[in-house]
Amino acid sequence: MIQIRFHGLGGQGVVSSAHLMGKAAIIGKMWANSLPFFTTSQRGGKVSAYTRIDVNPIDQHCYIYEPDILVLFHPLLLQDNDAMKGLKVNSKLLINTAGQRIFIPDPFTQDTYCLDADEISRSVLGIPVPSTVMVGALLRMIENITMDNLKNAVEQSFGQRQVAKNIKAIEKGFESCKLLELKGERLK
Repeated sequence: MIQIRFHGLGGQGVVSSAHLMGKAAIIGKMWANSLPFFTTSQRGGKVSAYTRIDVNPIDQHCYIYEPDILVLFHPLLLQDNDAMKGLKVNSKLLINTAGQRIFIPDPFTQDTYCLDADEISRSVLGIPVPSTVMVGALLRMIENITMDNLKNAVEQSFGQRQVAKNIKAIEKGFESCKLLELKGERLK
């Protein structure tokens, strides 16, 4: 089972991203569930969502305590204890960042991927909502879901006018996502 935990701020498309990944997995003949978690805070408040993907039926429908993949929609969430809680040494990390100097907490030493999803979404969609860019990048980290599965999920989830732009955002996210080399606690 692959357990993905998404953290971001209200309005970034965190919950939509989790649902798109789940839908793409189901289209790919896998089992999936996605759950949102947010409070009544307004736009900009903390939001998290969870997606589990497996080849077998999934009987867990709760918070993911130890994610295999952690997706951060904002680099400041690296400093958030709730977002970083339960990170395993072998977890993968995807960060939306414009290239700021980032410090990775100990003992994390595994695969860290990065891209400027806000800028890509501004250029492709015209708004800084990085959801589809981030799921495109996430495809680099998950072998069992194809680009076609994700494109089909977008076609089923968005209105006809938004499909082409969001598919382009997914492709740009996939192309732009880079595996970073950790140098001590800093990403270079």
